[in-house]
Amino acid sequence: MQLLSRARPLGFLAVLLLAGPPSPAAAQAPPIPPAKQHRLDSLATVARQPNRPDSVRISTAFEQALTWRRLNLDSAERYCTASLTLARTAARPRQEAVALGLLGALTKDRGNFPGALQQQLQALRINERIGSRSQQCINHNDLGILYKNLRQWPAAQQHYTQSLALAEELVQLPGPKQGFYAGAIAYTLNNLGTVAFEQAHYAEAQPFYERALAQARRVGNVDAEATALTNLGGLYAETKRYGPAATYFRQGLDIDVREGNVYGEISDRVTLGEMYIFLRRFPAADSNLTRALTLARTNGILPMEKEAQLRLARLYHAQGDANRAYAAQVAYTALADSLFSTESAEKMAEMQTRFDTEKKEQQNRVQALQLAQQQLIIRKRNVQLGAVLLGVLAALLIGGLLRSRARARQRLLLAEEKQRQQQERAAAIIEAEEHERRRIGADLHDGVGQLLAAAKINLSGLQHELALTERGQQDRFAAALDVLDESAREVRSLSHQLVPNALLRRGLVAAVREFVEKMGGAAAGLRVELEVLGLDRRLPETVEAVLYRAIQEVVANVVKHARATAVTVQLLGQADELTVLIEDNGIGFDMAAAQASATAGIGLRNLFSRVEYLGGQLHIDSRPGRGTSVTIEVPLAAENPPVPIAA
Repeated sequence: MQLLSRARPLGFLAVLLLAGPPSPAAAQAPPIPPAKQHRLDSLATVARQPNRPDSVRISTAFEQALTWRRLNLDSAERYCTASLTLARTAARPRQEAVALGLLGALTKDRGNFPGALQQQLQALRINERIGSRSQQCINHNDLGILYKNLRQWPAAQQHYTQSLALAEELVQLPGPKQGFYAGAIAYTLNNLGTVAFEQAHYAEAQPFYERALAQARRVGNVDAEATALTNLGGLYAETKRYGPAATYFRQGLDIDVREGNVYGEISDRVTLGEMYIFLRRFPAADSNLTRALTLARTNGILPMEKEAQLRLARLYHAQGDANRAYAAQVAYTALADSLFSTESAEKMAEMQTRFDTEKKEQQNRVQALQLAQQQLIIRKRNVQLGAVLLGVLAALLIGGLLRSRARARQRLLLAEEKQRQQQERAAAIIEAEEHERRRIGADLHDGVGQLLAAAKINLSGLQHELALTERGQQDRFAAALDVLDESAREVRSLSHQLVPNALLRRGLVAAVREFVEKMGGAAAGLRVELEVLGLDRRLPETVEAVLYRAIQEVVANVVKHARATAVTVQLLGQADELTVLIEDNGIGFDMAAAQASATAGIGLRNLFSRVEYLGGQLHIDSRPGRGTSVTIEVPLAAENPPVPIAA
């Protein structure tokens, strides 16, 4: 048994048992209603305005497509494609997904369900990426409708179920769309019931319809309520339970009459009349079918007039009224032939339109391919020209780099040679200084020292020969001997400072310790301390000499200028580096002023140059009133074999 569909504008998530045109002129292009024309003119005025933001341009094109949808599919698709292109260019994924969804609906309107399916899936993927759950709810519902039309029931049920889950989640959120999602739940439950119904799974369909009816009544959505009542009526009729079916159809009829839905009322009365025929309630059947026939004729709805005549023929046949049954059957046949001719003409027109559209699309594709081929040739030439230019530029660049590298290498070699010569000069100067120190020290010790010793011996012998008897003469002679002894000690001290025996025999540590002990005893009120850590081997002779002279210079400056009461000298040896740290608690000095001074800066410059000769670094940290800290860091060659320090 085939039941008539509910032909009502159900809106979002609506589903019909059967789809049928509301009037014979449905496929024709009716004149544009004034309200629609006014809307299109307003949108065209907005579209012509210059300097509009991207969002306004996209939404304007979308509204134009939406307005044209029920008027002209070609215009609707043109504006929808423009909205989609603008959204993609402006990188607005939310508006891109909405445009794709409408384009899918337009493709479905043309009967191209596979194409519409691909567009709706693209829209769903975008909405999933940006996290728009409301749009995902709509996408899943639209995909369910498409899969249902393709009779792919599992996929349809899956998407309807996901749409229902999202609607139930979104209806919990406060806002103006709560009523929308509440109605969406009822429509989706109807859709899930229809998927089961069309597979003849009536036991599974009934709970969905009943839940849809309860939800629609709870939120006051009469459209969803009427749809659920019709679906339940059809379910009971299909299982030959005509009494409950008539009850549900009657409730749906009451809603249509109350809401003024003429087409729905006609459909309900035809279906209800058929139920009354099965129940053999002929007066009630006659009343409903006659009323349906009158309304159909009055409103010019020929398909429904035809269906009413068919049911009246069945009614009269069941009552045994052959004449009236024959007359109704003749009227039904005439209407069916007329509608068939009209539908055939409409089908031919539709096929011609589709052919013209496909032909135009094919021509557009051919032109696009030709244009792409021309662009490919131009691009190939551009690539070849670019490759030649790139090769020339690369050759010039490589040549420049090679010349620059050669010049840089030459500058590096010159710098290295200059540095080597500077090191050689510094080494020669330091070696000459050490050699001169040793010569002067030896001359003082062996020459002047011996002369002073001989002079003392002679004076001592002369003292006995002269036999000085006066007290004053003896005192002056003794004072002369003391001066001679002091001179000999001073010469000996100078010779040892110039060439410390401890440095030559036992190395840096012993020489510095001996120097520190002498300085501590010689400088009144100054405490000099030495700390040695990790230095248990002899260093190269030049390194020891330079470091000793540096320590000697720094400590001497402390004694002369710092007014310090304590000095600490630390020697910290490591495997590859030696650190010398000299700290005092004196008055400090201004480092910048000392380096700028022509006289005071000589000693500092000598210190820096000596340490740099060893490849080391010298750091001086001093401020007036805060003492001075001198750090010397000298690298040690790892290949130098360790030499034990002499005892």
